[in-house]
Amino acid sequence: FYVDDGWSGTNFERPGFLKMISDIESGLINIVLVKDLSRLGRNHLKLGYYTDIYFPEHMVQFVSVLDEIDSLNAP
Repeated sequence: FYVDDGWSGTNFERPGFLKMISDIESGLINIVLVKDLSRLGRNHLKLGYYTDIYFPEHMVQFVSVLDEIDSLNAP
């Protein structure tokens, strides 16, 4: 679990988010699961970078439950 209580989702320099990225880089994570997209971040350009480029390049499955997004089932 990576938690950023008290941090704005517009900020991608959150401690929990940065730890998650570090763990992805270390090969410790192969799936990112969030309640909805806003839990990952609120900057749409950066959000798109992570979901469309960064996660696939690092072979990380991305799932957003309420948005019904699962990168394994993407067209």
